[in-house]
Amino acid sequence: MATNSEALSVGQSNHSYDPLKDQSRRPKSNDPGWKYAYYVEAGKRELIQCALCPKQIKGGIKRVKQHLAGGYGDIVKCPNTTREISKEMNEALNNGKRARPLYLDDDVLEDEAGQDDDVQVMGSRSMSASSKASSCTVPSPGTTAKRNKAIFQLKPHPIAAPKKLLNLICFFLYYLLSKMPTKPSDCIPFSNSTMGRELCIASVRTGEITKLILATTHLESPCPAPPKWDQMYSKERVAQAKQSLEILGGFPNAILCGDMNWDDKGDGPFPLQDGWTDAWVELKPGEDGWTYDTKANGMLSGNRKLQKRLDRFVCKLADFKMDSIEMIGKEAIPGVSYFKEKKIRKENQRIELPVFPSDHFGLVLTITQQKDDNV
Repeated sequence: MATNSEALSVGQSNHSYDPLKDQSRRPKSNDPGWKYAYYVEAGKRELIQCALCPKQIKGGIKRVKQHLAGGYGDIVKCPNTTREISKEMNEALNNGKRARPLYLDDDVLEDEAGQDDDVQVMGSRSMSASSKASSCTVPSPGTTAKRNKAIFQLKPHPIAAPKKLLNLICFFLYYLLSKMPTKPSDCIPFSNSTMGRELCIASVRTGEITKLILATTHLESPCPAPPKWDQMYSKERVAQAKQSLEILGGFPNAILCGDMNWDDKGDGPFPLQDGWTDAWVELKPGEDGWTYDTKANGMLSGNRKLQKRLDRFVCKLADFKMDSIEMIGKEAIPGVSYFKEKKIRKENQRIELPVFPSDHFGLVLTITQQKDDNV
């Protein structure tokens, strides 16, 4: 593993001129990404050169940090980055994230039913502390004006759990959203992750006694890249899966879902422990369940063929029954397309492709509470 100073020497010439110190080839910014990058042409921001490798990057300094950190599927990891640089870039990327969604405690909802709470959410500059309507800011990229518009009303009130209890939705981005009262969520970082991955947990009250633990995660991503193309992170991924199930295993009712990045050939069978069930295998025996499918997802048809069951629901349910699981997001969005360059017969061609809701298909799991529980 190269040191930071050794890594910086890669991709730079042996002349005394150092583009990293040329003020015309970088903005006036304290962003740590600029320690390892500079504009390809002075004053032109369209293209950025990684100082550690020959890679030239479009899209701004955030993309450079993702390149240096690794673990982002849509940009190759820098082959000359170090563990220290990767950690530094991950911290910078995480610090730049907007505030997480606000989860209200279900006890608070019950105690204050019928009242309008004053809830001020970080990131909303248009709301004053004395606002009388409960509000929550929807994360939105772009200008302050756009963010100020991204506000919806929230009036908390207790609800009774229906017999047909929950539709649980799992997409690539790992958020926990619930129509039912929840306890405050918790996030437990994986100590072996170089990509800032964690286990996010929330508790849902489904009756007077019964509680359901919902958890989601995005396990370590495979990042094959030069020079060896062997950065698959299988060992880290397996350990993270085991740790997640051990943490959740102490609860009688728990569901873990998310982008597991699981490859049964490389990672082996998912490490289910006693009492745990893979929902797709149980409810759709014999069906592939590929949530990442470059053949079925037209948005990915410009990529090499890859079909994997990356996204999963695994369940440990003492008081609930799994009813059904379905795959969603399999249709293109009408009237929307994008262009991609692809080499066809040794020539680069610009092809038009449809846009789907995600590069991963989603999963919807429906469960039913098996006992009344006096609700």
